[in-house]
Amino acid sequence: MKGIKFRIWDKVANKWLDDEDIYFNQEGEAYLIEERTWAYQSYMHKEYITEKVEIVRFTGLEDKNGKEIYEGDILECTSELLTNFGKTKTGRYETTYKQVIWLTDSWGYRVLKSKHIVEGAKRKGLEVAIKFGVICGNIYENPELLEESK
Repeated sequence: MKGIKFRIWDKVANKWLDDEDIYFNQEGEAYLIEERTWAYQSYMHKEYITEKVEIVRFTGLEDKNGKEIYEGDILECTSELLTNFGKTKTGRYETTYKQVIWLTDSWGYRVLKSKHIVEGAKRKGLEVAIKFGVICGNIYENPELLEESK
């Protein structure tokens, strides 16, 4: 069985934390571990950090270059425009920017920038987006990508 993969963004220091330095209790609260004793049997000097971090989940998918996609990643998707109800290629291409999000019961995306799709629109599924998309950043390290889409 595969374990759950995630990344942890420190909202104060604006950097990713090493998940080996984080402890989660049964209530899901996060603590930063400053010192460990032998064999991780007990933790010393724990600092409560639940409010200071953002935990983002791995989608289980990869972009077209094989890079793992996480919640909050921004995909740059370039695809050919079609006409005749999607049956005829036009030879013209469009690039859209999509933020990976969790929608009630499945992964999806929010359109950040597009000429043909309403910006802000939310869609279920990432299969088409990952076929044409590459990760160009994320909302944590590259907040300017969100600003550019406004």
